[in-house]
Amino acid sequence: MTTSMFEDLSKLDPQFIAFAEDQSIGLKGYVVVDRTINNHACGGLRMVPDLTIDELKGLARSMTLKYGFSHMDQGGAKAGIVADYNLSAGEKEILLRRFGEIISPLLKTGYYITGTDINTSKQEIMDMLDHCRVHLPSGRRNKGNKSGFFTALSVMVASEAAAFYKNLSLTGCSIAIEGFGAVGSAYGWLMAKKHEAKIVAVSSLYGAVYNAKGLDIDMLMKLKDKYRDELVNHYPEAEKISPAALFTLPVDILSPCARHFSINRVNAPDIKAGIVCPGANNPVTPEADEILQKRHIVSIPPFIANCGGVIGNKIEITGLGDDFIENYIRKRNTPKIISLIKKADELQVPLFGIAEQEAMENFKKMQIINEKNFVKRKLVQQAKKIVNSSLLPGFISRKIGGYYFSIVR
Repeated sequence: MTTSMFEDLSKLDPQFIAFAEDQSIGLKGYVVVDRTINNHACGGLRMVPDLTIDELKGLARSMTLKYGFSHMDQGGAKAGIVADYNLSAGEKEILLRRFGEIISPLLKTGYYITGTDINTSKQEIMDMLDHCRVHLPSGRRNKGNKSGFFTALSVMVASEAAAFYKNLSLTGCSIAIEGFGAVGSAYGWLMAKKHEAKIVAVSSLYGAVYNAKGLDIDMLMKLKDKYRDELVNHYPEAEKISPAALFTLPVDILSPCARHFSINRVNAPDIKAGIVCPGANNPVTPEADEILQKRHIVSIPPFIANCGGVIGNKIEITGLGDDFIENYIRKRNTPKIISLIKKADELQVPLFGIAEQEAMENFKKMQIINEKNFVKRKLVQQAKKIVNSSLLPGFISRKIGGYYFSIVR
């Protein structure tokens, strides 16, 4: 029986754990494969100073749950390197290339399929794969640059569903965002532009800013492009607050888009938002989730809220555009989210547990189907290779993609 994410992360039972170390250059890294389908698992590679195996276990399980919830034939994994945020590009390149060399058997067989995550870019990951001579189909090589935006789309859709259930108008509603990175900034921009919501607070590694009347999203985006995480030190007409204070602001929606377990039993009792909708993976501890549920705060599970990255990247390869991806996510996710919130309310239990059970059941069904139906598996694999290779003319690829995603569950 699968260990629940509600239990201690150290008790999770991943399928595979690898350690990569080279003391001569100060490399220490890990790969955790939670589950596989057809001996493949996928998840990003992060570089953070306080990385732990337990964190990666939880993140890898979250990837499995994303794929299960989204009915995608893929296993979940995650990798990481212990590294400071302020490493130079050259220092990061050395660590990434050596890490890639050590885990190259996993990369070359596709047992572990990597991607970007915290403090890694598409260019850095591509350089690592090229250095290790890992072949990547042209379809995947030329796509996958908008994962943060696609993730933000699903966070927006989850916010819409939760707001609908709570009878909250998104027009003029107040939002606080922890972590104004690729996902957090895109989510803020989408909510401000599409719903006229007020982004009243954002945080980064250098602090947080708050203005109850709302922050200028266009200015925030410009400052992010120019100063990155230091944008909070350059935004005018806002109160400088601590990142911890952001969690207890009087807002309608709180969106944690940074590291895991930033919402815990210490700050959960003081959260004033009616909805917690995460862009990050596993930002809420099990104890905090129970506290939020008892306080009638809708806490959307991360693998539901931020599944847009894996969905969007898959659809984008076919050549279908952002509008199709947004509509697909909204049409597919909205009724499921509302149904799960309603069920959790009726049973008076945290939403996470119910959604986790459903996602794992879906995932196990996909495993069984892929194991039993050899012919179908081979046909699907060949179809994926053709699409990923970009050999098909664009209009044919889009037509096939449109048909496939119109009938997929």
